Amino acid sequence: MKDRYVLKVCISGYNTDLISQVIRNTGFSTNYMPSIGVDICTKVITVNDQEVKLILHFTVGCGPYFGKLRKFYYEGSVGNVIVFDKSDPTSFSLIPSYYQEYQEVQGAEKPIAILGVITNSEEVSTEQAQQLATNIDCLYYECPSTNGPCMQEVVESLIRHNINREAIDLPDFDHLNW
Repeated sequence: MKDRYVLKVCISGYNTDLISQVIRNTGFSTNYMPSIGVDICTKVITVNDQEVKLILHFTVGCGPYFGKLRKFYYEGSVGNVIVFDKSDPTSFSLIPSYYQEYQEVQGAEKPIAILGVITNSEEVSTEQAQQLATNIDCLYYECPSTNGPCMQEVVESLIRHNINREAIDLPDFDHLNW
């Protein structure tokens, strides 16, 4: 029997509409309870022969008021994906603050990935983004705004990182409705 995990991953960043485009066709369920400033999606995937129920907390685009609550949603997560729009230097410049905010809550041992979303134009080069990711010890990925499966690949890389490090010590979740 496969091992089962229930894992929470946070998605943070600057552009709500952009992340909605990326996630639209990934098969994540959006049947969730309403929350303040956060969208929550779920999906069961298999990573390294491990069954994983993902719970994604999208804190992307939380304004100044809801942004104060973002830290509460980071609690208990196994990783974070910071999304930015490669055509928007402002979204790129905010990556260090999202990175620091997440680390203040979860510590340095939790993996963080940066996802550069490619739209019509590129104001931020791949080299710039890769350099920042290297400097702050993050994984770096790029995908077009129309490629929903790319988000799943990024999230799966964070899950593999956790499973491979054996950083997950969770109780048996057989009683949950998968």
